[in-house]
Amino acid sequence: MFNDKYDYTVIETYNLHMKNYTAYLFDMDGTLVNSEPLKALALSETCGCFGKKVKPGIYKDVMGESWTNVTNHFFTHAQIKPNIDDFNTEFRKIYEELIRKELKPNPNVKKLIEKLVAKNKKIGLVSSASIWMVKQILIQLQMSEIFDIVISHEDVNNHKPDPEAYILAL
Repeated sequence: MFNDKYDYTVIETYNLHMKNYTAYLFDMDGTLVNSEPLKALALSETCGCFGKKVKPGIYKDVMGESWTNVTNHFFTHAQIKPNIDDFNTEFRKIYEELIRKELKPNPNVKKLIEKLVAKNKKIGLVSSASIWMVKQILIQLQMSEIFDIVISHEDVNNHKPDPEAYILAL
């Protein structure tokens, strides 16, 4: 967890050192929120619905990879072979509930974004997550109307580390 000195430093760093750009792009996870632990928990619990729960920590081995790689990793560890559509439907229910109950913005990110909006800066959100995940997180944070552009998994052909999503946002 961040301490108060760090929180203050984030805003002060913006105030003192950031250039006066006309637009700012934010990544979702790790910048706006820390949703990856919730995704790991949802994957673990969803596996449990299909026979065997696994430790959420195995997600670190495949975090940032394609959804196919992520789910196959969990299926291998759980020794299950669910129908992927059924798995995805159950995962979505569990993940959305976790987001509703537990997701919080990272410290001071809302203050920073509000400051940019007040200065009439364009702001965008770029994520490799699916659009339903992005929308759910923005709704939870009460930020669904703030961004001028939102780029998600479905908007690009080439995903991280390829810069296509950021180039498209620009």
